[in-house]
Amino acid sequence: MAKRPNGEGSITKRTDGRYSIKWYDVNGERQSTTVKTLAQAKEKLKICLADAERGIDTTQGKMPLAEWLDTWLENYAKPVVGPSTFSNYYSNVQKHIKPYFGKILLREITTHKMQQFYAHLSSAERIDGKAGTLSANSIKKST
Repeated sequence: MAKRPNGEGSITKRTDGRYSIKWYDVNGERQSTTVKTLAQAKEKLKICLADAERGIDTTQGKMPLAEWLDTWLENYAKPVVGPSTFSNYYSNVQKHIKPYFGKILLREITTHKMQQFYAHLSSAERIDGKAGTLSANSIKKST
């Protein structure tokens, strides 16, 4: 492929027949990915460049869920909810969400994994040591 002007990213064909795409994200960091066809490469590069142009940070998916939850609690929830609500959010994140998902990346969270999480909560024993499982209301508040 011909060299593209600065800021337009690049597409190169690899020896295995796949296409490598490289571009700079909204943070000015070099990003790359690989796809199977040239058409996919062109479309993916177009989307990535458009995201960068609009100021969308596409690197967030590379962050572990646990790290994002800490960011969310401090920067998004804490400033807009009361102390009691924040305490409940914090408790649910620490007791239920982080232990279940561990170090899974944001981009790996799917609806199927969320359904599995709901099923886990509905059959899991209570953390406080009391007999039984979590109530439907507790599950609702945990997610």
